[in-house]
Amino acid sequence: MSYPKITHVKAGEGERLEAGGISCQFKITTDVTCQQFGIYELTLKPFTAGAGFHFHRSLDETFMVKSGAITIRTPEETIVATAGSMVYIPRRTPHAFSNDSSDVAVVLLSFTPGKGREDYFRGLFHAISTNGLSGGAFRELYEKFDNVSFPEQQR
Repeated sequence: MSYPKITHVKAGEGERLEAGGISCQFKITTDVTCQQFGIYELTLKPFTAGAGFHFHRSLDETFMVKSGAITIRTPEETIVATAGSMVYIPRRTPHAFSNDSSDVAVVLLSFTPGKGREDYFRGLFHAISTNGLSGGAFRELYEKFDNVSFPEQQR
């Protein structure tokens, strides 16, 4: 078995995807961590939705707010996480997130285990930039990478 090596990613480094008021920069990728986790820097422009209500069957998600604020919603509560805050979302917990403020929000987002999350982000940003969010290919991508839509009537 190959063990991970020390990885140093400097500010501004890492593959960067942009579309629809959001950018995602890969910081620590799942190939580096042997699929254990991945860390991604999301930048959301003011008043930008990040993701609608969904949950993950086998992934935990952690938000670490570097600057600005993001709003994280669950069926039970709404959390406004400001700079320096961290929010842990255990698997199977329905949630949505957005930047509801007039400032840019920068968030480190971690998925554990990682399960090749980079390919999900590549597909997602391609769909956003080609207006392909409502088609069957998008639903297939969504499900392949452990995203489960949470129906409106259950919120």
